[in-house]
Amino acid sequence: MMIHSNKWISFCTKHFRSLILVTILISNFLLFFIGISNFQSIYFDENHYIPAAKQWLNMSPTTTFEHPPLGKYILAISIAVFGDNPIGWRLLCIVSGVISTMLCIFIAELLFKDLILAILIGLYSIFGFMFNQE
Repeated sequence: MMIHSNKWISFCTKHFRSLILVTILISNFLLFFIGISNFQSIYFDENHYIPAAKQWLNMSPTTTFEHPPLGKYILAISIAVFGDNPIGWRLLCIVSGVISTMLCIFIAELLFKDLILAILIGLYSIFGFMFNQE
């Protein structure tokens, strides 16, 4: 029994960085994915982005120029793939947020050469923006 325990400890210490990053990735995705369809109607900034994404899908001229178009393109692709429903409105935006969090962690680790600081920056990128939207 001790042999298996020692192998597990050895595996965890050898792959500590990867285990932490995968844990952050999965928990970040689940944090925002759970309850994705609680709001069945458009709310907050979706009032601007979803109609603009639908205009882009229909190849009609856009009427909103106040924001850069990347978010509208991501939203349009999501609506085209997953449908015109709450999942289609929000899923690729969640995936984009998870990817941006992981990029923050990787860039912070490259800059500061400190995994703990990089993880803290990544966690702030998850929770800091949530508090700013309140």
